[in-house]
Amino acid sequence: MVKRGFSLIEILVALALFGLLSALTFSSLLGLFRTNRLSNLEAEAALVAKGYLEQAVRNATYSPANGTLQLPSLNDSRGFQVSLAAGGRLPGNDVSLSSCTQNPSGWSCTVSCQKNGTSVPCPLVTVQLTLTRGGRTQVFYREWSP
Repeated sequence: MVKRGFSLIEILVALALFGLLSALTFSSLLGLFRTNRLSNLEAEAALVAKGYLEQAVRNATYSPANGTLQLPSLNDSRGFQVSLAAGGRLPGNDVSLSSCTQNPSGWSCTVSCQKNGTSVPCPLVTVQLTLTRGGRTQVFYREWSP
């Protein structure tokens, strides 16, 4: 009698190998998609931050008399939760950031600089923009002379 075809054991072994290879390939592809999604999230956050911080440099108003920095509102947050902090700084000194409060016209921040215990106008202001979405937080900074 001539044997034709494969035995049941041979078919089961081939299916097991095929299933194992498929599972390994699928799990590595999922890892690539996850990495790509996080990269897209970081790129989108950088785009939002760059646009807003450039707008803040152009449109912010600083009042040394009462130590208030008025920042524009963020028009397109692209689904990110936004928080801002700002502070004033004298050259050569560290900056101390305090949270800004959002109001209908934008953000209001209190900045102050001390020199020899006296309040002086801040020659530099620093803004910290924090964007959060999808459990990931991105923090961006910008400093300029008002």
